[in-house]
Amino acid sequence: MNEEGPSEEDEQKARKRTLEIGNRTEIKWREAKKGERTFYKRLDDHNRDCYWKYRDEIDVSKDYDNQFKRESLLALAGQLCLNSVQRRMALNRFFRLNLWKFGMRSDVVAFCICGLILKKEAKRYGDKSPYHPARNPENNSSPFARVESQLIESDGRTTKNYIQKVWGKLEQGNPPTRSKDEWKPFVRSHSDIQNHPSHSPDWA
Repeated sequence: MNEEGPSEEDEQKARKRTLEIGNRTEIKWREAKKGERTFYKRLDDHNRDCYWKYRDEIDVSKDYDNQFKRESLLALAGQLCLNSVQRRMALNRFFRLNLWKFGMRSDVVAFCICGLILKKEAKRYGDKSPYHPARNPENNSSPFARVESQLIESDGRTTKNYIQKVWGKLEQGNPPTRSKDEWKPFVRSHSDIQNHPSHSPDWA
């Protein structure tokens, strides 16, 4: 690999290999509006490569992927009005997942994790959960309805049924996870709050 990154041949090989192993979402960034192509190309690259295999093979740092995953999750969490403690809980849960084995879109996974964190908090205090994918948009909180709509409209492939499927796998299933050694040090070193502040539960 040269200093500027993988060649176009490497990129095409990685895309073909990733689509073959189960990450079947393809974002056609070249068809996006001119001012949006850079964003969607980066999303396509990450969505294709978030399972590490390709990046390991061409010696691209995992830290780049970790940073992108973190910023993507925090961007969603900010739009969905999670506080600092809830953001940390979401980061822990997101990074704990083995996304390669889970096989679901990382942006939808992050969105659902944020919703599940707030659902658990609402249940604890006897409040109504701000979001559930089975509800109509008008019955969800406006931030969740807005982001859900953006996810569905972003590439024309994400649907309400797909979001419900991811939600169900996270809530009712037993999604594959990674060992703490693989993700905990990064999350701890890049957290925006203390590891265990007095207001943060031990399981956060």
